[in-house]
Amino acid sequence: MSEHDLSRSNFTVDVASVDLPVLTDHGMKVVAGAGEVRHLPLSVNRELGIERGIWEAAEGVVEDTEVDELAVIVSGDATIEFLDGSAPPVELRPGTMLILKEGVRTRWTVRKRLRKVYQTPWAGD
Repeated sequence: MSEHDLSRSNFTVDVASVDLPVLTDHGMKVVAGAGEVRHLPLSVNRELGIERGIWEAAEGVVEDTEVDELAVIVSGDATIEFLDGSAPPVELRPGTMLILKEGVRTRWTVRKRLRKVYQTPWAGD
């Protein structure tokens, strides 16, 4: 898949095999590994202020400050630690649904390349 009309609706995507471009400026702190992140926004609903897409991280450890997010893990294996102690670590495997609260600091330990579909607030153009 190449160019996407982010305002489109009523479409399908093979989430497991679609090629995702490398996100060079992901803003996460790389603790271990290369910190490679791939990302493909698929749709934006400007009226509701939401973005939906696919995100992937290579093996390694990164730290991040989260946005309000709903995600479902498609493939891979990882652990998220909540650095503020607000919740125990969670294991991410295919089929796991994840809800993250905006502002929470996390550490992602990715043991096997992790791919998720997500919905987050739209950050604008």
